[in-house]
Amino acid sequence: MKKPLSILLLLFLFFCSCSKTEETIAQKPVTKNEVYFSNLIEVERQLYQKYSDEPYTGDVIDTTNVPKNEVRKGYVQIGYRTGKWLTKNKFNSIVSQERLYKDGILVEQRDYENGLTRRHATFWDNGNDQKMQIFNDKSEVEIEINYDENGEYHGWYQMITGDDSYYGIYKHGEIEYMYINDEPMIIKK
Repeated sequence: MKKPLSILLLLFLFFCSCSKTEETIAQKPVTKNEVYFSNLIEVERQLYQKYSDEPYTGDVIDTTNVPKNEVRKGYVQIGYRTGKWLTKNKFNSIVSQERLYKDGILVEQRDYENGLTRRHATFWDNGNDQKMQIFNDKSEVEIEINYDENGEYHGWYQMITGDDSYYGIYKHGEIEYMYINDEPMIIKK
């Protein structure tokens, strides 16, 4: 009884120790599994699969905090959202939102309606708005607001509504210049 068991053990070790050739590795199919965001846990800004101590890497499907008929898909690398995350209609694949992440931090977002950009925003590393633009049906900027890292108006400000237009310059939340319909209203000295 010991001899057949020993022979089987030797055969097993022999076949396990054989090296794989590049040909057999290349033929092996690669599978990509998508994981639902609800099956991930966030710990100190990193995402982990439940019951795992390794940061998750792979594709993610997110149905949380999106409209009922939409789904958001993106990629997580070593626990951090990265690259483009697209929110699409489940049925016709029309993109309604595009988010760009870098090392888990949202840096840019575009919202679409009927194929047109309606809102474009960029963000500071701390998550606060950096610049926000709202577009009309002709893809013209109706509103543009710039912010400093603390979330205060800073830099160019523009708002066009109907026949009225407001333009101004802010410095860390304080108005420097404001024009309404091209007439100066506030000029700080």
